[in-house]
Amino acid sequence: MLRPSIKVLPPEVQNQIAAGEVVERPASVLKELLENSLDALATSIKVYLQRGGLELIQVEDNGVGIPEEELELALTRHATSKISFFPDLLSISTYGFRGEALPSIASVSQLSLSSKTLEQESGMAVEVHFGQLLKKYPLSHPPGTRVKVENLFLNVPARLKFLKTPATEKNKCIQAFIREALPHTQVEFLLFVEGKEHLHFYKQEKPLLRLQKIWPESITQNLLDFNLKKEDITISGYTSKPESIQARANRIFVYVNNRPVQDKIILKAIREAYAGKILRNEFPQTLLFIHIPPELVDVNVHPAKTEVRFTEEGLIFSLVKKALEQVLSPKITYSFEVKEEIKPALMDKKEFSLPLTEKDISEVKEVAENKAPYTPTSLEGLEEKYSEPAQKDNLIYLGQIDSTYLLLKDRENFLLLDQHAVHERILFEELKNKKIEKKHLLLPLTIKLSLSEQECFQELFGYLSELGFSGELKENILHLKAIPGLLTPEQSTSFLKEILVKKIDKYEELLKIMACKGSIKAKATLTTDEALGLILKWQRCPNNSFCPHGRPTSLPLRAEMFHALFKRT
Repeated sequence: MLRPSIKVLPPEVQNQIAAGEVVERPASVLKELLENSLDALATSIKVYLQRGGLELIQVEDNGVGIPEEELELALTRHATSKISFFPDLLSISTYGFRGEALPSIASVSQLSLSSKTLEQESGMAVEVHFGQLLKKYPLSHPPGTRVKVENLFLNVPARLKFLKTPATEKNKCIQAFIREALPHTQVEFLLFVEGKEHLHFYKQEKPLLRLQKIWPESITQNLLDFNLKKEDITISGYTSKPESIQARANRIFVYVNNRPVQDKIILKAIREAYAGKILRNEFPQTLLFIHIPPELVDVNVHPAKTEVRFTEEGLIFSLVKKALEQVLSPKITYSFEVKEEIKPALMDKKEFSLPLTEKDISEVKEVAENKAPYTPTSLEGLEEKYSEPAQKDNLIYLGQIDSTYLLLKDRENFLLLDQHAVHERILFEELKNKKIEKKHLLLPLTIKLSLSEQECFQELFGYLSELGFSGELKENILHLKAIPGLLTPEQSTSFLKEILVKKIDKYEELLKIMACKGSIKAKATLTTDEALGLILKWQRCPNNSFCPHGRPTSLPLRAEMFHALFKRT
């Protein structure tokens, strides 16, 4: 067997390899061309697409243009005007810098490049088909550059197999166009699809106005703007309220110095800012700008330039999280008083079916006569039980619905509280902020553990002691002598089984599960005093809009909703 010799690959093969790194699909071609136009200081950019970019991608700009003598050089690998020396790589302020995009695109398409600078009397064009220069010729041309890419991947059938339908590729191109256009408010962007105007971003148009053209009104009306500055680093943008979430992360746009990036550290910071406000499978809509000195971020991580590396990742993480938390965590306060609106004594005694008979009516009368009248409990009567009296307003506590929800009312609208979610948030905040009391048992509580559960118990022993558990493990039996004061023995068993099976090793997650286990459940009937006590604590509780796992604690019910249900005009 002959050993293959080591050799330098021919230029066309080198370009094909580079194209595989930079040019994955039509959308990546469009991204590279748009960034070239932005680097050329264009103030107007037009894009034309046909068949999802497979048949045609054309980008025109009014930038500084390419001099006639440099036009062919622009199609040569590692030829660039963006950097000159190695130190330039350490402080990159342009979007392109590798000098690979145009030659890579030209190697897998029929490419026409034409340009004119302000100093030239006429323009110049070159045509390259699948890496081979065909011709160069002068032409009439406005100042700026036009790149026309046709029949992408026609010479690489294997690449075509990995692409989606033209409709899908078109949508990916539109998303690439949007991502590049959003931060550059000083530039006009115009997109034509199949010859028709599809999207127009005007010059000096704020990012929020551009979002209003691409996101539903129900989202853009509920965006929160944020801005945080620390020395030379600025974190700004817009993010959705926790109740305006979706099941996908496709509306999270992150920019570092106006460069669209995908960074796990930043995404994690966004998720943590929403922790306890949305569920794990839910995502916010966020437009996030990070402006940072170029020397503090490395963009030369991947040929596609969508990944970055920060010199101080921890600082960026904390700043992004803090910027979002400041607008996501304002305390929502409801003030209320109790008025006699519903008489539980009459409602809970017996259920009656319609239509009522005379016998039913007499039974209702008997109940009403024999029961003491319902006496509402005022806030003043509860002030002795709580350190701070609640501010009184026009919100009225009406009662329970289905022994699960607490109903309140103001002058026109209603508010529905989930008693379990409300109590869960209260307990979680209390567990975080004060020492957990132990409850000693007369007889040990025994729990049988599997081998993996035993190992997990030993790893979590320190945490469990802080949570109020005390006991010892003998062979495969856990003997508990003390449990947390807020849990029953049954709840303690359920709590331990869950955390040991799931191998939960984060202290805050343990607190969330304990709060869930110890909180009032659905179908639990509350007295008026119990309900009021719960509401008063919830009112003063931080982050009271959501339970620790992200479910809402309250739901506003506007009168208009009832009018619509009853078809009232």
